[in-house]
Amino acid sequence: MTSLPSVPTLPRSLAHALAAALHAASYTPTALRGIWGVDADAALEANDPAPARRACARLLGDSRGTRTAAAGDGAEAGGGAETAGGGETAGESREGRDLAALASVFLLDRPVRRGGLTRALGEELVTGLTEAGLFEEVAAPPTASAASASSAENAPPASPVPPAEARLRSVLALTCHALPVGVPRHLRPGDDTLLLVSDHGTLTTEGPLDGDYVLGHGGAGRTLAEITPRHPVGLAADIGTGCGIQAVLLARHASRVIATDVSRRALACAALTAQLAGVEESVELRHGSLYAPLPETVDLLVSNPPFVITPRTRTGSTSSGSADTESTSSGNAETASTDAVSTEAGTTEAGNAEADEASGVFEYRDGGRTGDAIMHEILEGAPAHLNPDGHAAFLGNWEYGEGRRQPHEWLAAQADAPHPGTTGDSHTAASTSVMVIERQRMSPAEYARTWIRDGGVPRAGARWQADTEAWLDDFEARGVERVGFGWVRLHRLAADAEAAAAPSSVPAPDAVAPDALAPDVPAPGASGQAHAEPASATAPVPVRSFSRIDTGPGSNPAGLASFLDVRLGLLEWLAEADDAELADTAFVLAGDVTEHRHLRPGAEDPTMLTIEQGAGLARTFQADPALAGFLGVCDGSLTLGQTAAALAQLLGADPQALTGQLVGQVRALAPEGVLTPAPA
Repeated sequence: MTSLPSVPTLPRSLAHALAAALHAASYTPTALRGIWGVDADAALEANDPAPARRACARLLGDSRGTRTAAAGDGAEAGGGAETAGGGETAGESREGRDLAALASVFLLDRPVRRGGLTRALGEELVTGLTEAGLFEEVAAPPTASAASASSAENAPPASPVPPAEARLRSVLALTCHALPVGVPRHLRPGDDTLLLVSDHGTLTTEGPLDGDYVLGHGGAGRTLAEITPRHPVGLAADIGTGCGIQAVLLARHASRVIATDVSRRALACAALTAQLAGVEESVELRHGSLYAPLPETVDLLVSNPPFVITPRTRTGSTSSGSADTESTSSGNAETASTDAVSTEAGTTEAGNAEADEASGVFEYRDGGRTGDAIMHEILEGAPAHLNPDGHAAFLGNWEYGEGRRQPHEWLAAQADAPHPGTTGDSHTAASTSVMVIERQRMSPAEYARTWIRDGGVPRAGARWQADTEAWLDDFEARGVERVGFGWVRLHRLAADAEAAAAPSSVPAPDAVAPDALAPDVPAPGASGQAHAEPASATAPVPVRSFSRIDTGPGSNPAGLASFLDVRLGLLEWLAEADDAELADTAFVLAGDVTEHRHLRPGAEDPTMLTIEQGAGLARTFQADPALAGFLGVCDGSLTLGQTAAALAQLLGADPQALTGQLVGQVRALAPEGVLTPAPA
């Protein structure tokens, strides 16, 4: 049984009025940083609210948040605060105090005097939010003098609290965030700030979280937003929408969005998020597990699924060697439901959470499957839900150990031996490109520590020890040696050659800033990385690409997603292009690329050449004199073959061999943003 309060339903007009009031009050990350400073902002990033709470308490005249006021003798939170000289600093202005009240109640989970909220939002809005259940009245702690008086004999009864002095708390978090680079903006006033509704989390909550806790703006959600394609589409889908962050961002460039989740509490929060964004008409919420509520094919599919690998033996649902059951966020008795959820009337808590809180199972992150099975289902089931030329973006974990394939190989293996529980088919899988970028690889102990801490479990206690042993026992029993984390991008190739060759398949190189993400460059003399010859002129070749990176990203003025769009498009072009086509292509060097020569002190000749990038993922590649010379003249005026012939004469090398070497190196560097084909 959850201890969380019910998610209230707000009339559309009330939600829109709240969004407008927050916009008018400049409830933005930049403005909040202005009232508590960069140090308190950094503390919030580290999940420490204390400095920000202290700053807000001072602005609101709450002596309990300052060292200078006498304990218990100051005004209640929500009062005015002025400087000692009677003037006001920028942060202590009326606008600063209003922001402090809003941040306290919505972000920092601190009750605020009704009078302070009324000044920030208006009496009518505060009354409406209180009646709707978003605000609840809480008792104020007594001051020192009041506590002393109440303990005296024959003390008079306490005076009733005036309405303006009543303290209000928000039952949900309502946080503000900057939009990721590349997301369409300026569609309506105030839409350059993202507002999200979720539960108050580990920032302000002591101890372990409830199993049906709804996560807000987490690191994974932020990353998915950054890697999602942002071209205009007709129909998009968000699988496992949570608080609705991806759905409302998709609604900025999709005519219609379907957002699904197995958690009705999450859907209720997502409904509020959609209303605050003003996109409730274009976002349809559906209840159900994974693809069950999605019979349609879509143009763009995204998911930050509950991918955390949790030991099933701790939930009582399965053992590590038995068949999986759907016991948490990806299933229970209700997961086959595909009923739509209205963003106006909505649903709140129709069905109690059944997560086993003692085992660290949380609906927002645990998929109820053994190991990485849920990622198999998400990835392998995606092609069948994509329209031709459709794209998908996912985050996830995958396991390493004897006999396990890397995730970019899963679709290729699907035709031979489908993974249990997947709903894909071999035809669509065979025509879908997969690009996987692994950002992290963790040991079992490191992985367990990360996610036990994420659940709010205190270190060194019995719960911490028990959960650690359960995780390590599970990994050991199933032969898991490492766990990877990263990004997955899919592209279902167009149905015919004409569509596959459309400009949207390979974005124009000059449409984005040059970026980088690279595997090792082939050594001098190598013929280049293997590539498949096209089976026919009408059969596009799907890509199966895997890269592991440890650094980055660099500076991406057009956004990380734009770089990934170009990278995947170039990989698909290179998969079909033979060596002769590359030799006949002219290339342009990216503007962020620099050459570094490493010499021993006093030496004239370098011992090593490196090519370094400032954009993309800021990678560094080893080079040789021929490659450095080639890149130095890549201005689009000469083809690779013409440049190779000139370099061969200068270096005394065989022209054919040098051309083959450069073709191989270009195959590695071009998708990484080091150089791009010159515009025709």
